[in-house]
Amino acid sequence: MLKSVCILFIMLGLGSPKAWAQEPVETPDTTKYQINTKYTTEDGILKNPSALRPIDTVLHSLQQFDSSQKTDNRYSNLGNYGSPAFSLDMLPWQPATGFNFGINHWDAYRLKAEDVKYFNTTTPYFDFFYVQDLNEMQQFSAFHSQNIMRNWNAAVQYKRYVAPGYYNGQKAGTTNGGVNTWYFSPNRKYMVMASALWNKFDFQENGGIANDTAFLSSNTSTFDRQVSPVRLYYERAFTPLPGYSPSQQFKDQNYSLRQILYFGKKQEASIKDTDSVVVHYIVPKFYLSHKANFYQQNYYFKDTLLDNAQYSFTKDTSGTYDKLSYYDFSNEFSIGGTTYSNDTLLNGLAYRAFVVHDFINTRQDTFRAQFSNLTIGGEVRAVYYVGLKLSFHYTILGYNQGDYHAAATLFRDLKLKNSSYSAGLRLQIDHNQPSYTDNIRVMNHFEWVSNFKKTTTNSALLWAGTSKDPALLTVQYLLVNNLVYYNQEAKPVQASANLNYINFRLNKTFKVWWLTFDNSLTYQKVLSGDYVHLPAFAGRISWYFDHPHWFHSPLHFQAGFDIRYNSSYYSNAWMPGLSKFYLQDSVKTGNYPFVDVWVALRVKTFQAFAKIEHVNEGLNGNDYFLAPHYPALPRSVFLFGVRWKFFK
Repeated sequence: MLKSVCILFIMLGLGSPKAWAQEPVETPDTTKYQINTKYTTEDGILKNPSALRPIDTVLHSLQQFDSSQKTDNRYSNLGNYGSPAFSLDMLPWQPATGFNFGINHWDAYRLKAEDVKYFNTTTPYFDFFYVQDLNEMQQFSAFHSQNIMRNWNAAVQYKRYVAPGYYNGQKAGTTNGGVNTWYFSPNRKYMVMASALWNKFDFQENGGIANDTAFLSSNTSTFDRQVSPVRLYYERAFTPLPGYSPSQQFKDQNYSLRQILYFGKKQEASIKDTDSVVVHYIVPKFYLSHKANFYQQNYYFKDTLLDNAQYSFTKDTSGTYDKLSYYDFSNEFSIGGTTYSNDTLLNGLAYRAFVVHDFINTRQDTFRAQFSNLTIGGEVRAVYYVGLKLSFHYTILGYNQGDYHAAATLFRDLKLKNSSYSAGLRLQIDHNQPSYTDNIRVMNHFEWVSNFKKTTTNSALLWAGTSKDPALLTVQYLLVNNLVYYNQEAKPVQASANLNYINFRLNKTFKVWWLTFDNSLTYQKVLSGDYVHLPAFAGRISWYFDHPHWFHSPLHFQAGFDIRYNSSYYSNAWMPGLSKFYLQDSVKTGNYPFVDVWVALRVKTFQAFAKIEHVNEGLNGNDYFLAPHYPALPRSVFLFGVRWKFFK
């Protein structure tokens, strides 16, 4: 199936030679070349509909293809590509405003509505990416965008990830898909944007390996992972059960339609290449907008084993077939305006006020509930000599009644010669209802009804950066009251003591000769609140040789290594039947470097890489668990990927 999809996209991309044109020179760098393929986001359109950004064409971090393992992310997982992921710190801290169902461990892989890119292209744009290793792991993604008319664009994207893993019952698969379009009238008075997104995650659940001690003392070069006992693939005596494989599946879909009616002064402009045709268009200064959005989420857990040592409670002894789901249909009405008259956000004012109604329907087994939320809010962004951004949300009616969010950001951008610098301070307070499944859970192995208090979070963020390192240094402090966490029995409890947390992060890239040193280092400390376990130190570095014109040719060549590391700590354990990470204080993980070596190249718009992951396996012991009972992937013999973009 995956090969068929790859062939289909290749045929679409190469079927019309006139439609696809590569640049006649070397691959454009956005800092040197004028790129005619540009995009924006829904949030960007609300700030300034004329501010479009060019696509990124540089060769950077191509080898970091796993979205949960990129340099700017701070996630770990359960030892396989596409497996449930958890954060190694508490940043960025963005408590949900509004209804939160509570199943979030695939967020690192999800295609989200706020990330949808709306393009404007002079020629069709196509982005193809394929990755494979010798263990039959495959990743394929394709993105196509094309202007149907000068003022109407449509795009489609697809991504498929299949990773069989190395142990019994470890297979993971992800599927992301989406279509979007946006249209604005010739006079720019009316604009509409629409998107449809789908995500699907399949994960075989084996509960982790059964004997951590045997793994730690084994010879990894001869250790057979396919016959190594795992906790849920075998019965209590670790006798294999043919055909038995517990599994979980997460699916969601999002459909969105936003319409905007603009008001402003009329201007005239001649169509390019002719002076005989004149169009009248509006410079948008004020707008009215309506957005309709439908979001649906379904989660399934299946385990046919009658009695399992993992759980102390079983409601239905014939097997576990849990289903949790909800949908949210919302309508937003907003008014706003802007003083920006060009295609930048450097100086000007943008503001927006809105009211949102949500209708929410939930289901857990036979238990169903319906809610409504009514939220009001507003945002202001003003940039002159300094920048100021204010935002406020308040839920006045419904399940989340009394939830609020308020934030103020002060920032300064300064340009000196060929470099620019920025610094800012953000103060924020959030007062939110804990997630719905923290309060109410109805499953075969877990069942409770709680009435937790709202969680209050006060945060302060200070940052400084440059054009080369936008987040060079960040310092964030959190004070959290009434935090809900999962205790050693995998049950939600509300903390009686406040959580005090501070985080320092340094991101610095510097070059010496043809060498590049890309570093991301984090130090964090939980000042009070022993119910949150995090590593004190985490870092990711990428050091490599980087030559943009190898042997005076169009070849851009890179070769180097990446290292990921975090200090030792009591990482949270994973409860399969609950699909939650929970507190444990008996097993420490971490204090192990993961080293990858790689080469990458670019010729015009073609890019490729080859990589060996975890090349240091066995050199400094086998203690490379990511969570209790879940070791990281072993050394990959060979992994390669190719990426090809067609654009102008």
